[in-house]
Amino acid sequence: MNIMHMGQLSVTQLRCLDSLLATCNLSHTAIQLGSSQSVVSRQLDQLRLLFDDPLLVRDGRHFVLTPRAISLVVPLKKLLADLDGLLTADRFDPSACRQTFHLAGSDYVAQHILPDLVAYVAEKSPSVHLHFQTWRPELIGLLATGELDLVTTMLESPPPEVHGKLLGTDHPCLVMRDDHPLLSLPLTEKSLCAYPHVKITGGGDKDGYLDRHLASQKLQRNISYEVPFFESAFRLVERTQSIMTVPTHIAEHLGQAFAVKWVSIPFTSFMFQYYVLWHERTHFDPAHQWLRHLVKQYWSDSRFSIGSYPLVGN
Repeated sequence: MNIMHMGQLSVTQLRCLDSLLATCNLSHTAIQLGSSQSVVSRQLDQLRLLFDDPLLVRDGRHFVLTPRAISLVVPLKKLLADLDGLLTADRFDPSACRQTFHLAGSDYVAQHILPDLVAYVAEKSPSVHLHFQTWRPELIGLLATGELDLVTTMLESPPPEVHGKLLGTDHPCLVMRDDHPLLSLPLTEKSLCAYPHVKITGGGDKDGYLDRHLASQKLQRNISYEVPFFESAFRLVERTQSIMTVPTHIAEHLGQAFAVKWVSIPFTSFMFQYYVLWHERTHFDPAHQWLRHLVKQYWSDSRFSIGSYPLVGN
């Protein structure tokens, strides 16, 4: 073969050559490829030049293969099969999947939604491993590196480098102990700032909207306690004069176990938006598509999620 022309050998030419080697007939090859005999003839001329061999020679009214052409039959079949394999995704079989997936979310998700997901995966895909960690917004870069596969979180909109599926919306509320003095007062920006606040650091941003609003009024909260988990935050609120802001569906579900009450916040119309996030690098991966579907399904079906809560705007 003329080495100078190797880079000019296209897949189209390889498929034409494969058909010619099998049929030894230009018109039959043209029919197989949906082309014309004149096009096939030009491609054969190019192939002869590239391989520096006539490939097909006349024997009466028919063509026969040269020794060089015969030597190409088997390796060419294998090469085309390998190329087809690159373009054809394997059928995904959850029962045969052996991947480890890394998920992140809040402790609320871990406690109330993750167990059902894990139980299903353990039954249907016993070789799949799920690793879960508490989500923090600064971990967003781990989606690009592969250290995280999926994230469920609250945010106002997904970053441009990731894909996001909106799971639902909820509005914030203010939680306090059931005998808190603020319950008998009009809830204003100033009255809210008069008491210490608990900030939940795990999961998505639950109170940034409130700080931005207060800053516009030249006010600032007194954040006295920071904890990573919802349940510990509820316990702090129950036992102190502190207050906190959380999504209403979480107050509805968790708050019943504590001596607390929750009220809407009248001076803001902010809505929490819940997303499942993943990176472009896994967007078309069948295993990740399967996992994303499961996460969305178990989020939607759980009685603890916003899917079972009468959401504003839905």
